[in-house]
Amino acid sequence: MTRRSSSPSSRTGSSWVALSALVAAAALLATSFLAAPALAEPNPSASTTVNVYSDLPEVIGDNTELEQDIRRVLDRTLARNIFDWVYATVEGDTVVLHGWVYYGSEAERIARGIAKIDGVAVVENRVELLSVSTFDDRLRVETARAIYRHPLFNQYPRLGTLPVHILVDGGRITLEGTVNTRAEAYAAELAARSQVTSFGVDSNLRVASELTP
Repeated sequence: MTRRSSSPSSRTGSSWVALSALVAAAALLATSFLAAPALAEPNPSASTTVNVYSDLPEVIGDNTELEQDIRRVLDRTLARNIFDWVYATVEGDTVVLHGWVYYGSEAERIARGIAKIDGVAVVENRVELLSVSTFDDRLRVETARAIYRHPLFNQYPRLGTLPVHILVDGGRITLEGTVNTRAEAYAAELAARSQVTSFGVDSNLRVASELTP
């Protein structure tokens, strides 16, 4: 995925139209299914990683209370937003946010929430913006439909859980998140690859049963 150096910010003009359509489509996904996160990994020896919306988040270190507080902020903001992926690294009292979002205010909202947590002195927002285009927006929605209408995934919206996050940047799809089984990981990747108009698919899905407790 192409990395962008620009910091998250508000979008104007035609981007607002694209965003409105995307948000509306994302909202419809959770209900229509009922009728029918490569990201650079932080160095574990240097910091703590808290992944967004994961049944088995990777938590390394001694300050588990702080880590869980951070995870709650991430979950609350992005648990049902399948088109973004954000994770945090913790170094002492400094929290660094990484990842990709469609709309910059999402990352800013997370940063404000984490800044209020006791024990956090500094929040660095390194979250990057995903591309905005009619092509990418259509690819986001079509990929989400293909995954969450699959028999292995169509029960998740009813449970209020969307474990596979879909990032689209310049026509390339990246899957992030934690699924229950290797079969689910394979099915999600296959569904993403069924989008013949994409420029490629990268799957970073983790399998819960294969994670170290």
